[in-house]
Amino acid sequence: YVHVGFIKEDTQLSIVVVNSIKESKINIKKIFEQGYSTKGKDRGYGLNNVVGILDKYPNVYLDTSVENNEFKQVIYIEKETVNA
Repeated sequence: YVHVGFIKEDTQLSIVVVNSIKESKINIKKIFEQGYSTKGKDRGYGLNNVVGILDKYPNVYLDTSVENNEFKQVIYIEKETVNA
């Protein structure tokens, strides 16, 4: 399964994606490396690309966790403030 949610608050928007996984022993540090995949050969570019894109935005943060056979990612987009 895959669940997607959006939470809008005064200072930020959170995008939550949770999907079920068979293996709960995922090395969170390795999954962001280019070419690393738990699914086989010629894969492992998506999460590396996501991090590359999000790094361009100082007001955007990514939180990743694995628990109870669920892979969860939350993207936090903070509202930018304009200095007058």
